[in-house]
Amino acid sequence: MSTFNYYSEYYDLLYKDKDYAGESEYVYELIKKFDAKAKSIIDFGCGTGNHDLLLAEKGFKVTGIDLSQSMIDEAILKSKDKPLLELDFQQGDFRDVRLDEKFDLAV
Repeated sequence: MSTFNYYSEYYDLLYKDKDYAGESEYVYELIKKFDAKAKSIIDFGCGTGNHDLLLAEKGFKVTGIDLSQSMIDEAILKSKDKPLLELDFQQGDFRDVRLDEKFDLAV
């Protein structure tokens, strides 16, 4: 296990005071301003999925990509109790990840 994977165990604890709601609202306002028709988002470096969950709650289909499988595992765990949200989390390197779909926005 790399040091990066150990980090995922403490990621949410370290950032528990981070204003994810405020940051997600800021992104949402930018989306409304510049591309109000956008429906799908790909998030490169999604971490444990905190922003993704909030954006999905606003009606977006969100795909989160992170280099760390343990970060992805945490994100998937968080999304388990929200089955109605359109969320997908996948491990990958943004430099070479290939998905068979297109997205309206990238974060």
